[in-house]
This record gives sequence, structure tokens and C-alpha cells, in this order.
Amino acid sequence: NKKAENSRAKDSKEYYDKICEADYPKTLQVDHLQQNVLPDEKSNLKINKDLKNFFFNCCHHGDWKNVEHILKNVDDIAGLIYQTDQYNWSPLMCAISSGSIDSINILIKYGALETINHIDAGGNSAEILLKNLGIDKFLNFRKANDIVEPIDSKNTTKTDVLSITSDFPQPFFCNICNLQYCDKISHQTSIIHLFNKNIICPDTKKNLIPPQYGIHKSNIGYQMLKAHGWDSCMGLGLHQGGRIYPIKAKPKSDRSGLGIKIVKCPKNQFKKVRPFTKQDEYEFRRSFM
Repeated sequence: NKKAENSRAKDSKEYYDKICEADYPKTLQVDHLQQNVLPDEKSNLKINKDLKNFFFNCCHHGDWKNVEHILKNVDDIAGLIYQTDQYNWSPLMCAISSGSIDSINILIKYGALETINHIDAGGNSAEILLKNLGIDKFLNFRKANDIVEPIDSKNTTKTDVLSITSDFPQPFFCNICNLQYCDKISHQTSIIHLFNKNIICPDTKKNLIPPQYGIHKSNIGYQMLKAHGWDSCMGLGLHQGGRIYPIKAKPKSDRSGLGIKIVKCPKNQFKKVRPFTKQDEYEFRRSFM
């Protein structure tokens, strides 16, 4: 048994040594992302998930060389410029946040100025980011007609550009929150919108805290007032000037009764009380004579 085990061990060792001594071709280490994203200049880039992520990453980090290379070789420039990331940011907004003026100029050269008024999920636009970062001092986008050029796409027609701009999310103004948002459905289900909606007076449409009269809405008198055109946000009474909210409770530090106002006397109003002398007693008795 021991001889058989030793022979098996020798055979396995010889087999392992042969495998280690054999010459195999070295594996090529290829950067798949770079190979898929940045091919030769002769071939056209197609917009896919990897290209979009790489393009936004270059814009965010100010890598203007790769930004220019992608825009030169992409088959649909307008389709790439109008893309948005998970935060609804455009490539121009990412380039502005990086502070790279070269990247911003390249994007504007290929028509990204059309997205300067695009609003993200937080209500910010590229123009607002420019003012906050102070980049508008160096670049005047409104007057940069010599920088702006029309979109020169190889396979994009006018109808394609119109379809892209129509599919681009349009901002809307919320009258309740007094702010401008991009995604209407997500904003209407947000906590801020629902909170502001609940404190809007149904009669005057004013952003007020709901009145608290202590009277249930099913009360007959309350319903009669509403039927005669009474505004529930103006208060009770003939002139609608009554108290809307209950009296706020606050701690009472003094020992005076409720409703008593303590009036502080001015200084030196009363003379100091001096001790009663014999002369005072004499004058007091004399006053009764």
C-alpha cells in the first residue's frame, strides 16, 4: 500500500512539474472599457450605456480631451448632448460643476448651449450653476455667438433633433410651492408638495396654517356660515375679524391673578418712607384739635 501511494505521489508530482514547465502564451491585458468606448477615429461611436457613463465621467472630471474625442466620433451628437444622468444632470451641468472651461467650450461648440435652461431634479439649471460657481465672469454664454456652432451630426436629421428636443423633459412651475421643477409626477408625490398642499386655504388659496376654531365642520351654524359665503380663513364674527387660532399657552412666572396686568411704577414716584418721630406724632394730634 505504501509503495502504491508513493508511486502515485511521484506521478502527480511529475505531472505538476510538466504543467509548470510548459510555455503558454501570455494573456493580453486589454482595457475593455477603453476599447469599447474609444476605438479608432475611423469608426463611429454608438450611444450605449458604457459610452454614456464614460462621457458623463469625463465631463464631471474635466477630461476635455476624451470629451472632444467622443463628440468628434459619435454617430449622434444631439442624442448624446441631450442625455441625462441619474440626477437628471446634463453633460453641460457636469462640466460646469467640474470648473473646466475647456470642457464647457467644447460642449458649447457642439451645441450644448441648447440645454443651458435644463432643470435637474433639485430645481437647478446650468445657468444657476454658472452664477453660483462664478464661471459666468469668464464666459458670456448669451453673447458667445462665435463659439456656438450648429450641431453637425453625421446621421442626425432635423426631424431627429426635433424628436429629441420634444422628448427632453420640460420644466413646469408649481403654484403651490412657488418653485420650478422638471419631473411633475415625482414632485407632486414629494413630501414638500404634500405638506404645502395641506396648509393651503381652500377659499383664498393662500399658504396659511389651517384655522382651528374648535367647531366641527358638521356643526349646523358652521355650515350656515359657509353657505352664506363665509371665508373660513378670515375668522368668526360679523366682520370676520375674530380669533382664528386658540390662545397660546406660556408659563406664568409671577403670582398675580389671571388677566391682571402688572404696571411697573416709574422710578422715584414714591418718596422713601422715613421713621415716625415725635414731631410727626405732635403734628398728627394737632390736626384733630
